[in-house]
Amino acid sequence: KILVNYNGVDTSFFRPRKKDRRRRLEHGFTDSDVVVCMASSFRWYNDITEMLEIFEKAYALDSNLRFLVVAGNRSIGRGIECHAIDRNLTDIVKVLIEVPFTDMPKVLGMCDIGMSHFNFKGKWPHNCSIKHMESLALGQPVVATDIGEVNFAVRDGSNGYLCGEGDVDAFVNSIVKLAADPYLIAKMGKQARKDAVSSLDWSNNVERIIQQFQKQI
Repeated sequence: KILVNYNGVDTSFFRPRKKDRRRRLEHGFTDSDVVVCMASSFRWYNDITEMLEIFEKAYALDSNLRFLVVAGNRSIGRGIECHAIDRNLTDIVKVLIEVPFTDMPKVLGMCDIGMSHFNFKGKWPHNCSIKHMESLALGQPVVATDIGEVNFAVRDGSNGYLCGEGDVDAFVNSIVKLAADPYLIAKMGKQARKDAVSSLDWSNNVERIIQQFQKQI
């Protein structure tokens, strides 16, 4: 038998807070902006070109949208900045690089919508990402790729939206739908936080493992 321990999130560390207006302004985001965040180490399967296409098309439909990219790898982060320059997206895309983990709740907390985007292009499926769970724990709906177990915590239409792999328009439409409706963001965000506390916290993962072991005794 194989026991799988899914990734989780510390819901006491990643918890909803009032938006830090000063911090948002420091990063170039105004009160009227709806900020979408994609945080990742950015491996080949994140498909940066496709991600920027999503940003560009979503902004074309809603000019209040802004996008924060948090890159865990310096060279890749610089590459994303260059791609954004090439596509003339620097006014709407902000890139932060190698943010210390202790600062992540405040950085992600500037945002309104989380994004978890992958495209494996028919190759092996990645198992269980983690950044989208941090967004959920912060009370933010997440727009995510529906593939494998990458974004298992996102429930379509409840705490976010799931989009087909490579379906740029589905990502765009989901982001624009949320951005146009603050009530929907709040409703899904409330459910996201509830789900994170009830089933995604690391302590719950440990308890589930203990229960499985006890069944075998």
